[in-house]
Amino acid sequence: MKKIVISILTFSILVILPGCNSRQTVYQPEGTIIIDSQDYLMIPGDYSWKEKEMELTTLSTYDIEELAEQFETLEVVKNNILTFEITKSPSSISVTQYHEDGTSKVIETTNNQITMPNTSGTYIYEVKARWPEGKINFVFDVNVK
Repeated sequence: MKKIVISILTFSILVILPGCNSRQTVYQPEGTIIIDSQDYLMIPGDYSWKEKEMELTTLSTYDIEELAEQFETLEVVKNNILTFEITKSPSSISVTQYHEDGTSKVIETTNNQITMPNTSGTYIYEVKARWPEGKINFVFDVNVK
């Protein structure tokens, strides 16, 4: 009888109880720029995510220029094509280009690629990725030669 009780208790501890305390792990999406087979991790900015009974929100205390300073500026040539990847397959992506002269514009992306300007200078890019569960903004900068 004692062996049966121990067997039932062991079964309960090993099988039933872990299922009662299941924890969900949520990973913040990552964004990567790819140039000439080299990967560069974009700097994340504002982030929010809501899934089931869990909600995460982080608001960046930096402005876009301060975030860009955290990124190692990429040296690129005019009209070069950059590819970017974002984990968790966003449902929409928009990219804004900021020029050092203070102008900005939303730029078109095709197949997760961005064509660099044909004018030399420093540019900051903000990539806004959206999912039904949330959103995140990424920042990186380039020096076009």
